[in-house]
Amino acid sequence: MSDFRYTGSVSSLGSSFNQTVTITTDGVIKKDPSIPAAKVGSLTVRTDNTNGSLTFGAGHGFNTGDLMSIYWTDATTGLIMSRRRTSVTVAGNVVSFTGGLGDNLPPLNTANMAGSKPVVEDLVVTGSNVHAMVCQTPSPGTITFLLADGTTVVSEYYMPALNGDSRSWYLGSGVTNPFQGQAVAKISFTHNNPNAAQTMNAHVYFD
Repeated sequence: MSDFRYTGSVSSLGSSFNQTVTITTDGVIKKDPSIPAAKVGSLTVRTDNTNGSLTFGAGHGFNTGDLMSIYWTDATTGLIMSRRRTSVTVAGNVVSFTGGLGDNLPPLNTANMAGSKPVVEDLVVTGSNVHAMVCQTPSPGTITFLLADGTTVVSEYYMPALNGDSRSWYLGSGVTNPFQGQAVAKISFTHNNPNAAQTMNAHVYFD
C-alpha cells in the first residue's frame, strides 16, 4: 500500500483554512532520473515563430530525428519561455528544428538558449486506475506522459518557475483524471539548466 498526501491552505478575509487529503493506493511508480545538463546555443536562423536553427558548440549530442525542447529567458519580462518537443535535423553544430508546442520564438540571434534532448523511460500504467500524481523539477523543465509509440502525448507538465516547480493531481480534486482512458507507457524529461544535471521526479499512485 502507498499513501499520497496533499496539504494546502487558503486565506480569506483574515481567516485561514487548511486542508489535508490522504489517498491510499495499491501501488506507486517512482521515476527520479538525473537528466543531463542542457546545451547552450544561439538562434542563428528564425524562419517564423516556430521554426529555425540553433548553433551549438561541438559535442552537443543531437542527431537528426531527435526531439528537442528549447528554453530561453524573455528579454522584457524575465520569464522562462519554451518550445517543447520540436523535431530536429542536424548539420554539424547547426541544429534545425520545426514544430513543437509552446511559445513563439524570440528574435533572431538571441543567445543563451538551452536545448534539452528528452530522456525517455518506461512508465506503464492504466490511466483510469491512476488516483494521484505529482511531478517536480528543481529548475524550469517539462515532464511528459506518452503512449507506447513514445510520441503521442497523454499529458504534459511544463514547469517554468526559476527556483523549482511542481504539478499534482489527485482523485477528488475537482479536476478530471488527466490519464483517463489512456494506456500510459512512457515518460520523458527535459530541463533548461546548462550547468549541471538535474534530478526530476514523477510519482504515480494507482490501484
